[in-house]
Order: sequence, then structure tokens, then C-alpha cells
Amino acid sequence: MNLLSNDGKVQIVDWAWSRNASPAADPAFLITRLIEAGHNPAAGETWADQLPLWQQTPAETKTAFAVAIWGIWEYLECHQPLAHRPALTAAARSWARHRLAL
Repeated sequence: MNLLSNDGKVQIVDWAWSRNASPAADPAFLITRLIEAGHNPAAGETWADQLPLWQQTPAETKTAFAVAIWGIWEYLECHQPLAHRPALTAAARSWARHRLAL
């Protein structure tokens, strides 16, 4: 994931997984990274809540993102294991369980 800055604005770009998708996908993936870095799920969402786009994202969509991201990392950990994947899977699981408990 890269951050591009221009005229005081920052854009998040994940070159490895670049696709046309919901604009809420980038904050959702970044929440998982924040959790992996040591933040709890509520703190990750508090950060994302500063973004008007994330504020406008329905709760059901946020939960769907959390569960889908967990599934992505679980799949990659099982089928394409790399050293960094267990931590991301754990972070995504933590966020998904947080969202499902709301």
C-alpha cells in the first residue's frame, strides 16, 4: 500500500490489488492494517470515520467488507502462505468479529 500526496490531499493506492471497486474498499483494507499495527478495531474505525466517504458507507457494507477481508486473508494464508499473512489474518478476524458483535 502506498500513500500519494498532492496539494495537501492523500490518496491510498494498493498497487498489488489495484481494481475498480467501491471507494470504501481502501479505508476498509487500511483499518485491517491499523489493527495489525497494534490499534484495536474501534480505534481503526475511529480513524476511518474521519473520512466523509466512510461516514456515508452503510453499517452493513462496513461489516461485509470486514468479513470479506478476513476471508481473503484466511484464503491467502492457507493457499499462498507468506510470513506476514498470519498477522493480517488475525487483524482481519479481530475486525470482523468486532463488526459482527455490533
